[in-house]
Amino acid sequence: MAADGAGAQKLPTLRVGVTNCEEHLHFREIIDSFLNVVHKTFDRTHRLEISYLSVDELLDYTRQKKLDLFLSSSGVYRTLIGTSCKDIATAASAFLLSSLTVKIMKGGARMAQHLLADLIRQTGSVVIDGAMSTALEKAGCDLNDKLWSARVLIEEPAKIRQVHADYFEAGANVAITASYQATEAGFSERGISSKTAYDLIAQSVTLAKEARADFLACHPDKDPKALLIAGAVGPYGAYLANGAEYTGAYHLSESQYRAFHQLRMKALVEAGADFLAVETQARLDEVKVILEMMKELDVSAWVTFTLKDSAHIADGTPIEEAAEVCGSNPLVDAVGINCVKREMVVDALKRISSVTDKPMIVYPNSGETYDPTTKTWHHPVSGPGWENFISKWKSLGAVCLGGCCRTLPSDIVQIAALMQEIK
Repeated sequence: MAADGAGAQKLPTLRVGVTNCEEHLHFREIIDSFLNVVHKTFDRTHRLEISYLSVDELLDYTRQKKLDLFLSSSGVYRTLIGTSCKDIATAASAFLLSSLTVKIMKGGARMAQHLLADLIRQTGSVVIDGAMSTALEKAGCDLNDKLWSARVLIEEPAKIRQVHADYFEAGANVAITASYQATEAGFSERGISSKTAYDLIAQSVTLAKEARADFLACHPDKDPKALLIAGAVGPYGAYLANGAEYTGAYHLSESQYRAFHQLRMKALVEAGADFLAVETQARLDEVKVILEMMKELDVSAWVTFTLKDSAHIADGTPIEEAAEVCGSNPLVDAVGINCVKREMVVDALKRISSVTDKPMIVYPNSGETYDPTTKTWHHPVSGPGWENFISKWKSLGAVCLGGCCRTLPSDIVQIAALMQEIK
């Protein structure tokens, strides 16, 4: 169908293909809303042609260059956008970005995917994996090293793949890559070139993807869309290896933050991470730079902070301020806290939810306390189990839950079971 009106034939045309409407219950409503926006904005300047196509017809249309924009229930694909249609195509993409996953079509422009947001909408809750380092230590790896778990990327990568596999078996929906402390600067101190550093960081994504593929091969009943890979982006403080990610006691300029994070973020995105886990963040100024870099890379993320106390992130910034910055960013699909004491979580969640309606995420430590001076963990003689926390966190709106330091697959089994009970 085409837009009606006098002189419509003389107007530049935007050719839109629509397919797979039946797979998305609300897709027709989204398309109708999109068309209303288009008609109100461009009815005097453009002629709109809508074609409802099967998959085979779509392939034929794209081969013959008959489409400028293709919309489906799984995504938005920009193809062959001409100068005359540039404004309307950009408006269409921006409108649908808030409602649908946006993917890439060969020859088109890359646009951010929101696979975590999609999974939250579909399932209502998401299980995150547990600690990589604790599981590697249990497997016999020596992590008494400034590179920490990144050292294993160099020496024993198969053990990282096995940890991911164990967490998928435990019930995790999301595997966080072993790139938290894998940085160009850190590798450079070991005489490792930037190219090799890039390859090692990219390998962290590949290992998680391989573990996912193996899990799906053994469990063909599982939905591939419910198993995601989050590319870990730790703070500059983690590279310092002195506990600064818990204090925020460092400061860089914007250009210095960019130089530090650039290679890792680029490697994670290009290796195919589904989104980024911008985690254990101690400073809001650093996160603001990372958010700008995400925009340039067109990649979505969750963002989680460490805490000074339940009211402030590690650098002393009120947690409401940090949550508001992240909550207002369209590329952030969830905001919350990680690597914190479980007892801090309730008050922090209340504060976060007071300033944003973004999904909240929590993956705290096991209950042990870390001493950054001695680099040792101290386990309490006794303490409450996960059953004393999960239901309360979910009732406050946390939908993504998992474990951080000192947690293992056995913890994720418990967390997954508790989350399933609460549904």
